[in-house]
Amino acid sequence: MPLISQQLFIKVAVQENTQEKHKQLVLNYGFTAREKEVVKCLLKGMTYKQCAAELYISQNTVKFHALNAYRKADVTSRGELMALFLDK
Repeated sequence: MPLISQQLFIKVAVQENTQEKHKQLVLNYGFTAREKEVVKCLLKGMTYKQCAAELYISQNTVKFHALNAYRKADVTSRGELMALFLDK
């Protein structure tokens, strides 16, 4: 298999594995559909303002769902949330 094909295969495999881990973690914490969307935005590094624009909701609504997700995941910050999802 050519080197480029191997690199592409590895990249796709890692992405699929990360997505599966993300799905399992989200299921384990019982996030609502909107909390899942907000968590996904936060894990992409978006601000509350950017997330609000992407999801067509207010920044306060984003904050509300983010705080609920933090509570359910037993974390107190975005950094802890990212560490939780990236470590597992």
